[in-house]
Amino acid sequence: MKAFDISDITDTDTQTIREYEENLTGFSKKQIKSIVVPRSVEELKVALAELRKNNMCIHITSTGKNWGMGSKQPIQSESAVVHLKKMNRIIDVNEKFRYAIIEPGVTQKQLSDHLFQNHSGLKFPVTGSAEGTSVVGNILERGVAAFGHRNEMVVALEVLLSNGEILKTGFWHYFEDNNPLAFHFPQGHGPDLRGLFTQSNMGIVTKMVIRLQPRLEGIVLTLKFKEAEVKKVTNALRKQLEKKLLDEGIVITNLNDPRTTNNKKYEYTGEWLACANFSGDQAVLKCKKNLLKKEYASLPVEFFFISSKTNPFGFHSSTFQPFIVDLVQKTPLLKKMLGDKQIKSGITLNELAHNFSILRKFHQGIPTNHSIKTMALMNDTVLKNENLDNTNTLGLSVALPAVPFDGDSVKEVCSIVKNVSEKWQVHPFHNLASMSELAFEGFYRIYFDRKDQTANKIAHQWSKELHEELRKKGYYPYRIDNKLMEEFTDKSDTYWKTVQSIKKTLDTNNMISRGKYNLS
Repeated sequence: MKAFDISDITDTDTQTIREYEENLTGFSKKQIKSIVVPRSVEELKVALAELRKNNMCIHITSTGKNWGMGSKQPIQSESAVVHLKKMNRIIDVNEKFRYAIIEPGVTQKQLSDHLFQNHSGLKFPVTGSAEGTSVVGNILERGVAAFGHRNEMVVALEVLLSNGEILKTGFWHYFEDNNPLAFHFPQGHGPDLRGLFTQSNMGIVTKMVIRLQPRLEGIVLTLKFKEAEVKKVTNALRKQLEKKLLDEGIVITNLNDPRTTNNKKYEYTGEWLACANFSGDQAVLKCKKNLLKKEYASLPVEFFFISSKTNPFGFHSSTFQPFIVDLVQKTPLLKKMLGDKQIKSGITLNELAHNFSILRKFHQGIPTNHSIKTMALMNDTVLKNENLDNTNTLGLSVALPAVPFDGDSVKEVCSIVKNVSEKWQVHPFHNLASMSELAFEGFYRIYFDRKDQTANKIAHQWSKELHEELRKKGYYPYRIDNKLMEEFTDKSDTYWKTVQSIKKTLDTNNMISRGKYNLS
């Protein structure tokens, strides 16, 4: 039997490397020396040892879909990209303690399908990005999901350090196997090291244990309102979250967003949308629904309750329209007669039903490609795969500030985004997704023609200036793209000096993802 050699999993083909150097944000290319695609921890260890021997800097990526942040692009030029997409095993799912052990190549669709087929009482929150995004990669970047806070669900990590040693966090390091007693109390004793490997370059996460959620019946609350009411609606949502009327995972967005726009009308009309959810048995759902009706009766909003299953009949406007939409969809004759009829918002019943179905899927932990498909349609591209970096899809430039869950703060940040965007004559899309009870992920973005050098330059100037203006007001990014990362590291700052000291201890040769959330 032939001995394993790193050449078995290494690709130096010029065309392949060129595809890896492309990125959706149009950043200048960083030269890549090779692509290494291990299929197991054992192969990764061999590859790491060989690359260390050759003093090679490596860049780690899970499935490579870090769109808007740099995609698969390394921060350090002349790096080897280590792509973990083939390390994609779902190793174990434990229903009693509600956890799954997964590798970095596991996609959110793979996990969702596996749970539906084998553990139908469990789910895991999904992002609105795409079916093929990595669960591990997204969590390690503190990515935000719909209807749940993923980062609170990290139970344990298995990490390969650059010296070839394996580190396990919490109680896991006491067990040779995957004993369930390793995972009921994530902190273990001693320092909690889980956060050390989040948004860092300290090691390579080879396995992650995540806490799963019970799959309960629920209701998605949707609110339509004018921009002038953003402050009131934000404060009302926070109050209802604090009163436990709503569950975690609230999204606020403006309706020129391609994900929520019909007929390709992206001009801003001042319309906004918010989505929240709550789960439980029928008695709990009924009680919360009635209380929320009273809460919103005094606010200038239009609201609907969309059941995670089929909507029951209701006379109230908030439940009657979803019931009619469901009735039309499940009755072939009615669908043929009324499906293409427009309602007062200009959207058809069929389009409204599709939007409802997306929300239902998110609540059930089912990912879709709705977001990237609608993004592609902005320049008449029909998306055939998820390789956005090498398609004709528009470029994406983003700013991701951590915004307090507070009406005044949301209003101020939106105003900053508006002013910077007007200066550069670009059209921003606003999105706020709760990361905790007190914080939003601000997801502000513009789309542009990557093939147009002027548009490319403007997009990057917009992002740089927006980050600067937000920083002046004390709003820092919770997640930073490859190009701006160095702007937020300061060699005189004790915080970053400490991070650098830890890095030198864990990665003596500074070979893993050099410059990632660290001093260059």
